[in-house]
Amino acid sequence: MNIKNQKVRLIEKDMPFKDKLKYVTKFISNAFFIAILLCISGISILAMIYMGDRVINLNNNTKPIFGAYVIATPSMVPTLMVNDGIIVKRQKDFIVGDIITFDSEDPAFAGLNITHRVINKEQLSNGKYAYKTKGDNNDAADPATVGIDNIYGKTILKVPQVGCVKSLLTNPFVLTLMLVVPLFIIVVTNFGLGRKDVEVLN
Repeated sequence: MNIKNQKVRLIEKDMPFKDKLKYVTKFISNAFFIAILLCISGISILAMIYMGDRVINLNNNTKPIFGAYVIATPSMVPTLMVNDGIIVKRQKDFIVGDIITFDSEDPAFAGLNITHRVINKEQLSNGKYAYKTKGDNNDAADPATVGIDNIYGKTILKVPQVGCVKSLLTNPFVLTLMLVVPLFIIVVTNFGLGRKDVEVLN
């Protein structure tokens, strides 16, 4: 007959409330830490797919199939709020009512990505279309039309307030807290708290 000492995780009725609290805290911190790792892994995979798409298509002098942007101005309120994230998909043509992201040909907005709604389209002599756009929250239409070659794509998905999350995750102080605090709790609560040595007879 062998006697082995094994660590068995137990929460007993007569266990002091302090030990129960520490045990539950450890469980929650472990779950939180695992959730963070899974989120980071998922984001990393999506980022690799996104960057691969951009590299392949940009090398072919074409717009990426998908793009992701964060709304920075209130020009599309209430359809799109500031800090909302959007996913756009490349298309060959657009219709009135589509919300598109594009490089503006207006010198006042040179180099900026604009996300506005198509309010009119006209065919040019070369067979391509030019689109007239307007922000839902703007009084007037955009002064310059948009050529198809300047359009990144049509909005197919909105993620509310993802820009706030992005700001938090890119803040070194917040990111450090998210990683260090769960690790600290795991280390502190890992020294026999909420456990009991029991003898197992074989």
